[in-house]
Amino acid sequence: MTILAALLASALLLSPTGDVDPDAGVELSLLQAIEEAFANNLALKGALLQAESSMQGFNAAWGDFDTTFFANATQSEDVNPPTPTTFIGSLPAPGTPKSETDIFSLNTGFRGQLQTGTTWDLSMFAQNRETENRTKPTSTKSETYVANWRLSVTHPLLKGGDDYATSGIRLAAQDVRIASLDAEVTANDTIALVVTAYWNLVFAQQNAETRDLSVELARDLLDITRRKFDQGLQNRIDVIEVEAELALRIEEQLTAHNQLDQSMDDLREMTFAPQHQSGWSGTILPVTDYTVLPDEVPSTEVAIMLAMERRPDVVRARMAVERAEIEIERAENQTDPTLNLTGQYGVNAQNRNFGKTAQDLDDTSHHNLELALAFEMPLGNRGAGYTLRRRQVDRERAVVSKAEAELNAIAEVRQTSRDVTLQRARVVATAETTRLRREVYDGEKRRLENDLSTPFQVREAQRDLLTAIDSELRARLDLAVAHTTYRAAQGTLLDRFGYSRFDPDVSLDAAPPAWDG
Repeated sequence: MTILAALLASALLLSPTGDVDPDAGVELSLLQAIEEAFANNLALKGALLQAESSMQGFNAAWGDFDTTFFANATQSEDVNPPTPTTFIGSLPAPGTPKSETDIFSLNTGFRGQLQTGTTWDLSMFAQNRETENRTKPTSTKSETYVANWRLSVTHPLLKGGDDYATSGIRLAAQDVRIASLDAEVTANDTIALVVTAYWNLVFAQQNAETRDLSVELARDLLDITRRKFDQGLQNRIDVIEVEAELALRIEEQLTAHNQLDQSMDDLREMTFAPQHQSGWSGTILPVTDYTVLPDEVPSTEVAIMLAMERRPDVVRARMAVERAEIEIERAENQTDPTLNLTGQYGVNAQNRNFGKTAQDLDDTSHHNLELALAFEMPLGNRGAGYTLRRRQVDRERAVVSKAEAELNAIAEVRQTSRDVTLQRARVVATAETTRLRREVYDGEKRRLENDLSTPFQVREAQRDLLTAIDSELRARLDLAVAHTTYRAAQGTLLDRFGYSRFDPDVSLDAAPPAWDG
C-alpha cells in the first residue's frame, strides 16, 4: 500500500454515511462534510501526494547499493610499417616486416557498494590478438588469447566511512516522516476549517430563519398598529415608523439569505470535488444538532502534555532537528582526509586457443595480489569546512524552530482552553437573556393590544429579542468551533474522527523491492 492510500484509508475510518449527492438539496451532517473533504479537498490531496513523492525518494535512495552489471567490448586494428635493414659494423641487421594486428577485447562483470561504504568490483577480461607479419613472398600469422579475472575491494578508513554511506537513506527516511506529518498538519487544518465552515453555515441558516421571523414579527406589529390607527388609538407617524421598520427588516432578510448562499459555497469549496459543479446549484441542509453541548475537555495541564506528544507540527519540528544532526554527521565526515584501503586479487591466463586459456583461469599459481593505501587531503579544506559550519547553523535554526513550535503550542492550548471556558459561560448567559427577552416581548405585545404600550416599545422589544436569539446561536456555534480548535491545539482532533497517525514503512534494515518498471 502506498503512503497516499494508507493515509487516505486511515483518515476515512469514519462511520459510513453514504455518498453525498451534490446535484440537489441534501441533508449534510458534520461527519459527512469531513468525509467529503478527506475525499476531495485539493490542499489535502496535494499534501498526501507530497508524502507519496517523499516515499518514492526514500526507495530511490537505496539505489546507491544496487549491484551494477557492466560490459565493454572493443575492436581495434594496429598496422605497423616494415623497418629497413640496418648495419652493425659490416654485418647487416635485418629489419622487421610489415605487421597487422587485430585485437578484440571484452571486459565484463559486476560492481557495487555495501552499507559500510565499501566498494567492490568483480570483473572478467578476455582478449583475442591476431597478428600477421607480411614478408615477400610469404607471410606468417600468430594468434593468442589473454584472459584474467579480478576482485577488487576498497574500504574508506576516514572520509566516506562510518555511517556516511547510509546517511542518504536516513535523510530520505526523515523526509518521509516529515512529509507524512506535513500531510497530518494539512488534514488537521482541513478538519478545523470544515468544522468552522459547517457551523458558519448553520449560523447563516439560523440567522436567515431569524430574519424571516423578524419580518413576520414586523408585519404582525404593522397589522396591530394599523388596526389601532383605524380605531383612532395611534397616530399616522406610528404606522409610518412600523412600515419603515418592516422595510429595514426585509433588507436584513435579503442580506441574511445572500450570506447563507455564500456560506454554502464556502463549505462546498472545501468538500466537493471540482467535477461536482452541479452541486454548486443545490441547497445544503446541515443536520448536526448544534444545541448539544460538546463533551468536557481535558484540563490545560493535560492538554499541554498531549500537545507536546501529539501535535504534528511539534513532532515535525523535532524530526527536523534530528535531520539536521544527520546532515552534520555527513559534513563532519567530509572534513576528514581520504584514506582508502584497497585489496585486489586476480588470476591471469594466456594461451593459443580460447579453451586452454579459460582452463588456465583455474590455476591460482598465476595470480595477482595487491594491497594499497591511498591518502588525499585538500589544503585549506574550505569546501567541507564551511559546509560543516553551514550545517551547524542549520541545526541551530532547527532547534530554534522546535522551541518556537513548542511555545506556540503551549500558547494556543492556553488560549483555546480559555476560549472554551468563555464560550460555555456565554451559552448559559445568552440562553437566559433570550428567555427573559422573550418574556419582555410577549409582555409588551400584550400591553400594546391593551393600549398600555406603544409600537416603538414593541419594536425595541422585538429588536432585543432578535439580538438575544442571534447571540445565543452565535455563542453555541462559537463553543462548537472553540471545542474543535482546542482539540486541534492539543493534536487530538483527528483522533475524534477516526484518524490514526500513519507510521511510514521506512525500515533501514531491508531494501525495498526492485523496480519492476
